[in-house]
Amino acid sequence: MSSVRPALLLAAAALVACGHPTPRNDGASARNDRPAPVVVPAPAWCVDGWCREKPALGITRSIRGTGWNDVWTLESTGVVHHFDGTKWQQFDLGLRPPQAAYALWALGPRSAMFVGAPGSGRRYDGSTWRPVEPESYSLWALSETDAWAAAYGNPYCKLQHWDGVRWTKDPFNGAVGGTLIGIWGSATDDVWAINNGGTILHYDGSQWTIVVDDLHVGLQPVIAPPTYPRDWQLTSIWGTGRRDVWVVGGYQLRPIVLHWNGAAVWAAAPDDAWATTLYTEALYHWDGKAWRLHSLHPHAGIQSIWGSGPRDVWAAGTALLHWDGASWTDRNLTTGDLAGAWFASADDGWAVGRGGAILHWDGRAWSRAPSGTTRDLFGVWGAGARDVWAVGAAGTALHYDGAQWTAVSGAEDDLTRVAGTGPGDVWLISPGNNWHWDGHRLEARPAPAGIATGPSGELWGFDATSLVHWDGTAWQPQSEPFPDADQGGWRVNAIFPTGNTVWGVGGNVVKWDTGKPSTPDLPAPAQGFFGPDYYELTSVWASSPDDVWACGGTQVLHWDGHAWHRFHLPGPRLVAIAGSGHDVWAVGDLGVIYHLRGPDGRR
Repeated sequence: MSSVRPALLLAAAALVACGHPTPRNDGASARNDRPAPVVVPAPAWCVDGWCREKPALGITRSIRGTGWNDVWTLESTGVVHHFDGTKWQQFDLGLRPPQAAYALWALGPRSAMFVGAPGSGRRYDGSTWRPVEPESYSLWALSETDAWAAAYGNPYCKLQHWDGVRWTKDPFNGAVGGTLIGIWGSATDDVWAINNGGTILHYDGSQWTIVVDDLHVGLQPVIAPPTYPRDWQLTSIWGTGRRDVWVVGGYQLRPIVLHWNGAAVWAAAPDDAWATTLYTEALYHWDGKAWRLHSLHPHAGIQSIWGSGPRDVWAAGTALLHWDGASWTDRNLTTGDLAGAWFASADDGWAVGRGGAILHWDGRAWSRAPSGTTRDLFGVWGAGARDVWAVGAAGTALHYDGAQWTAVSGAEDDLTRVAGTGPGDVWLISPGNNWHWDGHRLEARPAPAGIATGPSGELWGFDATSLVHWDGTAWQPQSEPFPDADQGGWRVNAIFPTGNTVWGVGGNVVKWDTGKPSTPDLPAPAQGFFGPDYYELTSVWASSPDDVWACGGTQVLHWDGHAWHRFHLPGPRLVAIAGSGHDVWAVGDLGVIYHLRGPDGRR
């Protein structure tokens, strides 16, 4: 059995998968001069002409592997990444809610499997991903012919075994409630399982038995809060051999670590273990004497840890981080939530979002651009390809001059929107003060709550009561006061002008022709998991009065000059829509980007 001490996930409230011991490769894992990894995009996944140019980030539920050059990650959306030591390859399997992926296992570069909600499981044979049966939160495999998964859901823990041909249910049902959320083993006759209610089970090669039923009786945790109530939960299990098994859990972000050494129950820890409290930026390392804190960036959201050796440890969640024995580095393959997009042309566009993320589209692929900030960005707009603005939290204002992004000082509050008529007439909008750029400096000036620039450079705005137009010197009212939203009126989230016509969206669509409003009929909303997915539109964009697009939730609406048509794009929530000519992009949560090409929406 390997002497490597694997990374250890310490989670406070999660459903996470477990790992298995892997061969040590000190020569490989010690290298710090490996080539910088690149990403090989997955084939686009398309629905109704909309293609996901960039898979949604999702939440990385699990990271597993067999060595430094064979690392796999699984996201809740069914996106799998594989690292071969040089490059990352994406597999976007296009799971649709309520499908969700939970647990991953890897046996080599040509053998991986994941399980999840009903209909979500897949197995990779080196060339093809095929459906697998288990509906499970947890998965463990020793070989191609020996794997265990826990049946999905309550009221009883039900285990299933894979023999290389089929899955069979184990006769063990027991009086064990809750859900089995962790399985790990060192051999065919040494497999452990835990449920979220605190029960610990062991398999000896012939049957499963309950080893621990009450965590409050006779246990001395390695780490524990001063008092731990009876509703604390176990969340993950991992080990290196029969006498080195870790079980972790917690209660309200207070961690608990238990350790089995084969003789005394829950005894001393080894000298190299990693742990994290779920959804935080903190990682803890045990060096044999004490736990030491490693603070990471604020959006790490760690859910899973895996390593092939002390100099090759990976941590993943809403970020992807790597430990080389000396420091943690960000190896993120994508970005978090996206909040805004703007395009100068079909081959030159920008998207911005969480943690200072800025992405650039060059007509072929999206790439990350350095922003110089970790603050969330909410909006982007440009007067031209070499004159682009991005705005965000705490007065963050960035300007792109065609070569690089630089910070512009002078603004305050959270800036949520940006638009203008040219390089010397740019407006930055916040819930507090609004700011105007005259080409030299920012100055606080009154402005409406929301603004947008049309295809011809016309600048319009709206506030809680009316529509306004910027005539170059002042904001002029252009409509009657809005009806009170509480009295069946409108709640406007965004507008977009096309000449004398202005479109507004919110819970419905409003059209102003020369200041006179109308509310067109919309197609019935898509059916969600719990019923109709009623419209909550957050963004609108148009290339002309007869080509208008709006998005919100998982739906996109299109006006073709005669009627509105609906597209349902399952997955993360769509937040912003923008385009150039007949090319349209919708971006949103978890970094999702959909692209529609061509006048008829077909590739």
